[in-house]
Amino acid sequence: MQIHGIFIGIDRFQSPSINWLSCAKRDAVALYSLFSDNLQGDFHLMYDENASRNSIENRIKELSTCSEDDIVIFSFSGHGTTTHELVTYDTNINDIGSTTISLDTLAGWFKNIPAKQLICIIDCCFSGGMGTKALEVNFASRELRSGEDLIKQFSGSGRVILTASKATEPAWENGKLGHGLLTYHLLEALQGADEVRKDNKIGIYRLLEYVTSSVKNSAGQLGAEQNPMLLGQIIEEISFPIFKPGKLYKEAFPERNFALADSNIDSLLGFGFPVGILNVWKSKIPSLNQLQVDAINDYGILDGSHLIVSAPTSSGKTMVGELAAIYGVTQRKRAVFLLPLKALVNDKLRHFNEMYGSFDIKTIKATGESSTDDITPLMKGQYDVCLMTYEKFSAIVLANPYILNQIGTIVVDEAQMIADKNRGVNLEFLLTLLKLKRKEDIEPQIIALSAVIGDLNGLERWLGGRLLLHTERPVPLNEGIIKSNGDFRYIESDTGEEKTINLMTPQFRKGSGQDIIIPLVQKLVNEGKNVIVFRETKSEAQACAMYLANNLELAPASETIKLLPQRDPSTATQKLRQVLNKGIAFHISDLDPDERSVIEDQFRNKESGLRVIAATTTLAMGVNTPTEAVIISGLTHPGNVPYSISEYKNIIGRAGRLGFAERGYSFLVALTSIAEHTYWQDYILGKPEDMQSNFVSKDTDCRSLVLRVLSASKSQIGMSQENIIGFLTESFGAYQEKIKYDGWDWNQNDIINALTELTHHQLIKMNSDGYFQTTLIGKIVGDSGIEVESIIRIISVLKQIPSSQLSSPVLLGITQLSKELEQVYMPINRKGIFKESQTWLNAVHAQGIPTQLVNAFSNHSKDQIDTTLKYKKTISCLLWITDKQLAEIEATLMQHYFDKSSAGAIRAVVARTCDILPIVTSIAEILHPELNLSDKVLKLLLRLELGIPSSIRELAEVLGRTLNRGEYLELSKRGISSIDQFVNADEQVLLSVLSLDKIEEAKFKIEQNIQVQSEISALPEIPLYEE
Repeated sequence: MQIHGIFIGIDRFQSPSINWLSCAKRDAVALYSLFSDNLQGDFHLMYDENASRNSIENRIKELSTCSEDDIVIFSFSGHGTTTHELVTYDTNINDIGSTTISLDTLAGWFKNIPAKQLICIIDCCFSGGMGTKALEVNFASRELRSGEDLIKQFSGSGRVILTASKATEPAWENGKLGHGLLTYHLLEALQGADEVRKDNKIGIYRLLEYVTSSVKNSAGQLGAEQNPMLLGQIIEEISFPIFKPGKLYKEAFPERNFALADSNIDSLLGFGFPVGILNVWKSKIPSLNQLQVDAINDYGILDGSHLIVSAPTSSGKTMVGELAAIYGVTQRKRAVFLLPLKALVNDKLRHFNEMYGSFDIKTIKATGESSTDDITPLMKGQYDVCLMTYEKFSAIVLANPYILNQIGTIVVDEAQMIADKNRGVNLEFLLTLLKLKRKEDIEPQIIALSAVIGDLNGLERWLGGRLLLHTERPVPLNEGIIKSNGDFRYIESDTGEEKTINLMTPQFRKGSGQDIIIPLVQKLVNEGKNVIVFRETKSEAQACAMYLANNLELAPASETIKLLPQRDPSTATQKLRQVLNKGIAFHISDLDPDERSVIEDQFRNKESGLRVIAATTTLAMGVNTPTEAVIISGLTHPGNVPYSISEYKNIIGRAGRLGFAERGYSFLVALTSIAEHTYWQDYILGKPEDMQSNFVSKDTDCRSLVLRVLSASKSQIGMSQENIIGFLTESFGAYQEKIKYDGWDWNQNDIINALTELTHHQLIKMNSDGYFQTTLIGKIVGDSGIEVESIIRIISVLKQIPSSQLSSPVLLGITQLSKELEQVYMPINRKGIFKESQTWLNAVHAQGIPTQLVNAFSNHSKDQIDTTLKYKKTISCLLWITDKQLAEIEATLMQHYFDKSSAGAIRAVVARTCDILPIVTSIAEILHPELNLSDKVLKLLLRLELGIPSSIRELAEVLGRTLNRGEYLELSKRGISSIDQFVNADEQVLLSVLSLDKIEEAKFKIEQNIQVQSEISALPEIPLYEE
């Protein structure tokens, strides 16, 4: 048995009347080289002037002498005609019939080949239509048209034909890929795409099916339709080895990097990574793991390929994103990391500065904080890596589309958030925008990193990337249930078998979870393990830490206590110090970011002595807190919403991380037999939920979607209703609906109603040609991503209040009308709502809040509780910027509530207020042109972000977050509120408030500011113009 191959590719033609192609020769050379490098056979390459009609005919006729047992492969890449011929090098457009190869003729030649197995691949099309050519600037259509009946004559027993498209569709070549779409994906499959390989072999049917589906998806990314046709059948399954680029392939494509990575980090030298960066990586991880090696060698992350990585916690997927980003940086390409939380951005910033700061890699961040965001370098492109939240990136690229031109790689962390009911729509809109930008030749590489979830439902195909799916943990995990009698029923990770052992003797004291948790944690700590106990609420986490501290008798975590911020403690801080004195910590939202960071760092540090943390689920998302054992007590969110299986699996993923433990253990506390049965079936044995978009959900505001689409448009004439629907139809949600329901389309009535309402509220306008555009206010709202309902409320009340009454307290109050602030939790005594309502209504009246706004609070609330919460949140913001200590603010706000711990809620309200306040201000200035609020609001934002009174604002404008709230308040208390007072202050007074490092950093910033101011004042005087 012998393999014969004829590989034809024609870019250039003898006739000047025939358009040239760019990639057909490359198609043929690539296939020929791969086959020749990997198989023994009779292979022939024909391209351009060597591919005349006669030479092709002669080469095919030579196969008439082959054996029946042989395999023949014929591939053609080039032009066709609308009358069903293949165009050869010497085709004469005035004599098409005799200078081309008709499909009838080709089929006749094939009939004379005795080989029982023949595979014909035709990467051209039989359609002369260019489709939406305005959007396909980089793509040339191969203009051919053929009847499907002509194609079918090639198929039959032992004959398989794969064409690039259906008879009436164009086929595309892509200059960026360097190949026709069909050939590109064929090469991808031959080189062992994960979807086609089995037992290190490539089956012909799996290969052809993969190529067919991949071409269809890739064309879809271009806004085109290309559906390859696969006809015929093979008598016996043909299997190829996985092809590796060899001598011929490397000689043909010298521009491509053929280095292969292995577990040795030094293997990355072949890709051009600097030695210094490799040494830093070697100091942190012992080697590259299989996930990372596969991402490089098989999934092309260093070649700019889009990739979705779904893998368990601690599998090394974050490193995949860093590899792609840092590689791009070494090529002078910028990288952006998108994360869901500000805390994760700050954590990542510390990591990048530590890892790469010494290599002149500049990392900046933007999360919406005016005092710390690096907006100027971002706008000027003066960075290598930028870390942003989803929302901030979305707002920036909508307002400044050119930013996308700067970016080479975008890493989306926690990509499973696309299914989140609250924030998923914004992330999906952003990814849809990035997809559509490809049609403008703007295509940054996308690396999406997701925790293990169920079926991604085509997310990778929708994004135009591939899926790298790893379900195996790098460290084994024994996952199970701890029962009320102390039995541990679990899945043995090495064998997959269910086992039950008696692990410990419960303590019968409360008849609650602590009867299990106390002896279990005691046992685990005695075995030298670190433990995280996850509870449902922050109060439960605090209580858990308290009873563990009182019963375990661990040594004090003295170093941790020493590292905590010393000033302006919250109620939670005081409790934290109590439990740390007995060797236990808790991690909840009421701790400030610095406090949480200390806990995380000390828990990671094996020498710190901190071995046990009680936490809420906020610790489970993204924060690097490895442990050996996880205990979960309770699986219900506030509002009686059960944890998803994905959430549960992500939590237990904290246990047993590579480099910290050889095995992990997770214990789900089940106090009853019913709970045991439910937990075992639903969570232990359960599979994570499939990814489901909320973009087309009935709960998603269509008005907000339409406004964002219009805001994203760069067209000077606006968008038609059809254009808007076209954008929305590109979303992942629409993609999923089309798969589920044949013929699905966006509901036009929803769009019409949205356009009508947006026009009524003057957020958009329709021009004389029937195209829609945003108004000035509409553009601000669309760029920001704030909900339309929020803006309707804000505009309504701003129109009612005279400009003279728009004080800072009033602007803060107006911000609380937004739906975004309604979604932020604030504790309130629901049973004593009358007292709460009277207290905070009197408080807002005392702050000069006008009647119009008080009425608006009521009009836009569903009940008295919601109204009171708007009062209370307004006062929370105002108290936060006084000189009161945080614990005192908490006591004031919680005077009608049993639990005084509310620091987390206060910070959350203030942070969201800072997001919305600039939008309120911009709209106020448009509605009241006589106003100029910019300077006032910038000062207010600074105070809100730092939590400081106006008396120390001057110092804070220079020092920003160099100092924390407690330090600013203490300096103010000591009469140090200005730059001059700080510079001239006694050194010992400063040392009594600040560390020496902070003093030096503060003085350095002051010197920099003085230098900048002197340069401004040193500008030469410009003479006045004279007639």
